[in-house]
Amino acid sequence: MATWVLVCLCLLLLAAGAGVVHLAFRALQSRGAAERGLTLALAWCVLGFGGWVLAPVLGDRGLPGQAPVSWAAETLIAIGVATLVVGTWRVYRPDARWAAGLSLTLVGATLLALLAAVASGEVLEPSGSAIPVRVLAAARVLCFAWWGTESLLYGAKVRRRVALGLADAQVAERLRWMGWGAVGVAVVLACTPLCGWLVGRPPREVPVLTAFMLASASASVASLYIGLFMPAFIARRLGLAASE
Repeated sequence: MATWVLVCLCLLLLAAGAGVVHLAFRALQSRGAAERGLTLALAWCVLGFGGWVLAPVLGDRGLPGQAPVSWAAETLIAIGVATLVVGTWRVYRPDARWAAGLSLTLVGATLLALLAAVASGEVLEPSGSAIPVRVLAAARVLCFAWWGTESLLYGAKVRRRVALGLADAQVAERLRWMGWGAVGVAVVLACTPLCGWLVGRPPREVPVLTAFMLASASASVASLYIGLFMPAFIARRLGLAASE
């Protein structure tokens, strides 16, 4: 029971982080960031308030009709993954053919795996060994890892411009915090399939891993919050001027 509570806390923390990022990107969209910010906002909205809330609350309780519930949760998460991948491509690599190809590959693999999993008629357990489940889990991890990596790389580029007096230091710092937050989410998401494949059990049956996931989720949400909003007291501790 205690481990189940930790699992729910971990997933709900990620859902809370999704809500924070959703609101931030909605704010960016209202200021004119338009299509790109809205795409990532939609991704986080679907991921956080859809799949990641539905899955722990209803998807693993042995209820009648459990399979359709797991399909609904995974469908919402798959849509979120697709929009987040496309958003990452359009924000960071809009002119790169390889990024367009990677985006289309991840989206296509996610949707095909989802269709195959639903067609099997089984409950979708993220720690399962079925090929569609593995593809869905891998796509979920890769989409956040890609977003985080692109944020970190772009942040490094901005920091080089800061040294020349051509960019805002706070922007570079925000990108770094946001990048590590996204990478942290990827780590949390990777724990479930890896635990199932290597240990043969879901994380809820491995308390130490569940505690690690909870700690990682907490750190990721905090990092994303700092990156997106940069509270004034943290900016002062980092010696950053207010961003205009």
